[in-house]
Amino acid sequence: MPGVVDSRGTSAQLAAAEIHSDIARGFIRAEVVTYDALIARGTMAACRDHGECAWKAKSTSCRTETSSTSGLRRRPSCMPNQPAGHEIPSTTSVVIPAFNEAATIGPLVTALLRTATWHEILVIDDGSEDKTGDRAADAGARVIRHPYNKGNGAAVKTGIRRATGQMILVIDADGQHQPADALRLVSHLDRFDLVVGARTRQSHSGLVRRIGNQALNLVAGYLAERPIPDLTSGFRAARRDCLREFIHLLPNGFSTPTTTTLAFLKAGYSVWFEPVEATRRHGTSKIKLGSDGVRFVLILLKVMTIFSPLRIFLPLSAMTFAAGAAYAVWTIATQSHVTNSSVLLILVSVLIFLVGLVSEQVSTLRFEGRQSYETHHGRD
Repeated sequence: MPGVVDSRGTSAQLAAAEIHSDIARGFIRAEVVTYDALIARGTMAACRDHGECAWKAKSTSCRTETSSTSGLRRRPSCMPNQPAGHEIPSTTSVVIPAFNEAATIGPLVTALLRTATWHEILVIDDGSEDKTGDRAADAGARVIRHPYNKGNGAAVKTGIRRATGQMILVIDADGQHQPADALRLVSHLDRFDLVVGARTRQSHSGLVRRIGNQALNLVAGYLAERPIPDLTSGFRAARRDCLREFIHLLPNGFSTPTTTTLAFLKAGYSVWFEPVEATRRHGTSKIKLGSDGVRFVLILLKVMTIFSPLRIFLPLSAMTFAAGAAYAVWTIATQSHVTNSSVLLILVSVLIFLVGLVSEQVSTLRFEGRQSYETHHGRD
């Protein structure tokens, strides 16, 4: 079989046969993967339960299976053609979004270069008014300049688009994170699709900020249906193709970490939170707790309505129905009749539930349509 390494041809054929068997039994949508596509495109075939893979000749992609019941893709825990752990830095593009960070960008780039031999180090100068770009270039980074300040998320998106490595490491330019921890993050990319540097409680931050971050972590954990120790950490590593899949969802502001974490989790990709200790940043934070905190909550709701709408609509519907039913019981007991308000609340709860069902179907169709396009046309 073309593109198969050594003795794995039999495993690939068994994987393809099992997938076709699942298609016949209705477990997997027919458009997700075909045996012809495996041969013609050299794409990854994975067993539904065993994680057995066909090795392909081209670079790794992020195609995953789609469940016919939920519409969400679930990624097998095997990554073909991945470099060994000690080789990952040489395939990793380091992306550093920077705005007025002249005091810290030079030492950061220098420390990164001493830590490992990276594929490249990209500093995205987001319209800085100081010498940020010049200091980064002097230290040995490749500098990409924005003509004006677009926002942290816009700088990260520019880095994702311009990166040429298979993996991407994003690190803030403010000096909070240790370059030595970067190796620990990328070393997990042979098993996980996204690795987040989760700041420990010993990390330096204000009390109010810690409380706000913990509240966001709890809300995000409920919506994503798994514990999230650090939702807003900008220190993370991921496979480039996976990041590009969600680039249209990333905002231009400071909510990029929130969006990528939830998007990866709800799309069924493997996510790991690696504990790291962050030091106190140099200068003042550019995040405003009030306005940016509200924006973070709105981003949470936006991402979850894209990936799992019923996690929001179902509780709202249940609470509205409970209020209407309780009010109806109380008016019957005290006034011997049902008021219009209680009936209206119950009707509103039904409407919210129906909107949630429609949103869930739209979410499923979005994934199926995107998966079908990728299967037949491949990735850019």
